[in-house]
Amino acid sequence: MPNVLAKDKTIRDALKPRLINGDWLLTSGGAVIQAFSRHRNPAAHSQVVSRDEARRLRDQLLGIGGHGDLVQLAATRAR
Repeated sequence: MPNVLAKDKTIRDALKPRLINGDWLLTSGGAVIQAFSRHRNPAAHSQVVSRDEARRLRDQLLGIGGHGDLVQLAATRAR
């Protein structure tokens, strides 16, 4: 899903009228999910993620110091 959202304008254009509060998902959501996956998948299978990087990702996802990406994702709904 993140690759499609980040790279395929046709799909983003088709989804836009079908989503409530979908702007975040269709503009930066794909890239956010890709970035999280790049860290989460290796960390789950033996690679270590630094404490600073884990903290930065946590802050971004949960909204510590700003709007959280999980809040943005939760606000996205199908029409």
